[in-house]
Amino acid sequence: MTLKRHLTHLLPTTLIYKLLALGCAYGLWLNIAKQQIATLPITLPVTYTQVPAHYTIRGPTTVQLQLSGPRVALQQLLQQPLRLPIDLSHLPATSLPTSTQPTTTVAVELNQQTLPLPDNVRLLHYPPAIIKLQLQAQPHANAPEVPAP
Repeated sequence: MTLKRHLTHLLPTTLIYKLLALGCAYGLWLNIAKQQIATLPITLPVTYTQVPAHYTIRGPTTVQLQLSGPRVALQQLLQQPLRLPIDLSHLPATSLPTSTQPTTTVAVELNQQTLPLPDNVRLLHYPPAIIKLQLQAQPHANAPEVPAP
């Protein structure tokens, strides 16, 4: 049997193996590409929760963050509405405004626990790391107004 005849006889079976190897290589590449770590700069709106009664909050409405994680996880994260919730229920009573000091400044620290993220996504950069909020006492709705002299 000549070499040419031998190669033409093997061509159909080796073509199947080559296509199978190409499919396996593509699947492996796709799996590795999904696991590739990427960084994502993002601007999130801030929402303040558990605001004490009769107080108003002045603070930033958005923050700029940088997230890191697998590319697929970051893409899934972008498909849902994201917000940075800042819970004010833990404020000590000493930080609340009083009649002698109607406005106070409170510092809230941003960290990995502040922002609800999936386990495989990390918070890399968050300037500033501490957000300063101003709490201001609102006059009570049923309090009598004092006329100006």
